[in-house]
Amino acid sequence: MAHRKTEPAVAPGEINAEDYLMAAKNHTAALSALYQRGDYALTIYVSGLAAECLFRAFRARRNLPFRPDHPLSELAREAGFPDFLPDDQRTRADTVLNDLIVRWRNNHRFRSNDALRRFLKKYRLDRGIKGDFLKENARLLSSGTIELIYAGVEQWRS
Repeated sequence: MAHRKTEPAVAPGEINAEDYLMAAKNHTAALSALYQRGDYALTIYVSGLAAECLFRAFRARRNLPFRPDHPLSELAREAGFPDFLPDDQRTRADTVLNDLIVRWRNNHRFRSNDALRRFLKKYRLDRGIKGDFLKENARLLSSGTIELIYAGVEQWRS
């Protein structure tokens, strides 16, 4: 699918497609440090936020209007994600996106590590994990998000 290389006019102070892409890259760069510090709830939140920024970048590139809600599945679909990825990346991107949809909520920004543990337990996202299930969920989402953002940035350039 060919993408427009020119951006539509954006009012001063508004966020454009390139801004969203840069935010996705910036948020992704912070993930390793957050995880290493044990800020697992914040790692999970920023993982979803980075993916949301990526999807918003591709939506903005398609001149779709801003939407104030945060449904990752719909934002990804409207962005054309992961349909435009090469076949060898699409399956992994689908898996990462599904993990994000199940585990991420915009209101995680208000959760402490203990509160996010309760969320994960409520939805049985602690099952089959030996050791710290919050840490493992944070690792799963952050590593997957890093892959997702990398694939998106590569497609952005093409």
